[in-house]
Amino acid sequence: MKKNIALFTIIILLIGLTANSEDNQYNPNRPEWKDFCPFGLENIESYNVQKSLAGTDKHWQIKEYNYWVDRKKDFEKDLKTCDELANNPENQNQCYAKLIDRQNRHNQSDVTPWQVWQNKRAQWQQAAYAIQQQNMQQQQLNLQRQQLMMQESQNMPKFSDIMPKTYNVNIRRGY
Repeated sequence: MKKNIALFTIIILLIGLTANSEDNQYNPNRPEWKDFCPFGLENIESYNVQKSLAGTDKHWQIKEYNYWVDRKKDFEKDLKTCDELANNPENQNQCYAKLIDRQNRHNQSDVTPWQVWQNKRAQWQQAAYAIQQQNMQQQQLNLQRQQLMMQESQNMPKFSDIMPKTYNVNIRRGY
């Protein structure tokens, strides 16, 4: 029992020492990847190399995933550069501020592959709707033409009414 208590005390002291050594390196201005990436992609690590048909939702989802992998790698590279400035806290904080600004600008201005796909789909839907509207208008015009032709044919005089009546008289000669 005393051994367990002593062991427990030693473990707690070790945990406290490691926590204190980490607190010395803590910088409240240091950005974290989770602040810039979409929910669910915080722990993204490697590229998605699945095969898919170009132009499908799956294809664009893979491109989107790989885009965020690249963004995270760039973020971590820049963060490492800033972390190396630990001996000069003022420069390090400026570096962190620039990194945060750059990431925020990426999030505001970059058009991700999924957004490109969504824009294309919206354009295709608009084009399809316009074609559908044209087809409906053409069908309405054709129907109106048919109705006019029917009305005209009903109002037209019959051929027998226009042509003079002729009588077929067979005259035989020679009796």
